[in-house]
Amino acid sequence: MGNNATKEIQKIMEQLASEFEEKHGRKATSNDIDSIIDNVSQQYNDKALPELDGFSPNEMHDLCYGPLNSESTLKLCDIDDKTIDEIPIMRQAEYLLHELEKGEIKLTAIGNLPPRYVQAIYPLGAKIMEVEKGLTKVRIETDITTVFLTHDMLKHIGLIKERNKIMSLTKAGKTLMKERFQIWQKIADYMFFKYYTGCFDGYENQLAGIDNKPFSVALLIKYGDKERSSEFYADKYFTAFPMLRLNEDDNLCYETRSFTRFMHFMGIVDIKEHIILDPAIVKKTPLCDKLFEIKKK
Repeated sequence: MGNNATKEIQKIMEQLASEFEEKHGRKATSNDIDSIIDNVSQQYNDKALPELDGFSPNEMHDLCYGPLNSESTLKLCDIDDKTIDEIPIMRQAEYLLHELEKGEIKLTAIGNLPPRYVQAIYPLGAKIMEVEKGLTKVRIETDITTVFLTHDMLKHIGLIKERNKIMSLTKAGKTLMKERFQIWQKIADYMFFKYYTGCFDGYENQLAGIDNKPFSVALLIKYGDKERSSEFYADKYFTAFPMLRLNEDDNLCYETRSFTRFMHFMGIVDIKEHIILDPAIVKKTPLCDKLFEIKKK
């Protein structure tokens, strides 16, 4: 607990102890103190804090530990098929699911999707700078982040299975094939709470931008109506979670893991082209407010 929180709690306790003595004409006993502490904790946990960008500790706990649903602080909105069609990672996932509905897919010797599937899946999703600039060819699954993510994600959420280098639909995959919103719910949960955005990015910090992803999306919802530097969001993130700032390059680390490899793949942020190592300028897309909503308790 930070110094600000400690001082705030001490201030509330002193005020409540004073009120107790004034009301009851005596000093508080140990039982009274326990009751006061409970009241203090409740008041503090329900109080909007500037270092949490106006969220209370209770809201932050709900925000960062989920699950995402219609009642959570970051609300997963009910959406129709037209909106589902707008989600890049959903288009990629559904393509692979529909191909598997036609029949099994034989994987490569190392368990990757064959090149023709990589080439079909990539254009359906978010554009990757290295590909668009011709630095990476669309051929090998593990070279294309969104394709690798699609494959890995569908396995982890239980919609596809593999045996002897043969990929097929699971029973759940067959059952949910027409339940598009349920598939999106599973994908959203995976993206927010299970997807490791720091894979092979070279940054030493193991947690920055990976932990507490819902808070980053909440910040984009609140401030993304106009273009802002990624540093604006990184500063707010590290103000809320100062223990996660470890290195000089943590702002760029946060940008990569929060915007480039996470929100961009869901289609909720527009990232202006910029010089590598310079902070990106970002703005939320119209899709962001269709998919997510901040629900204050």
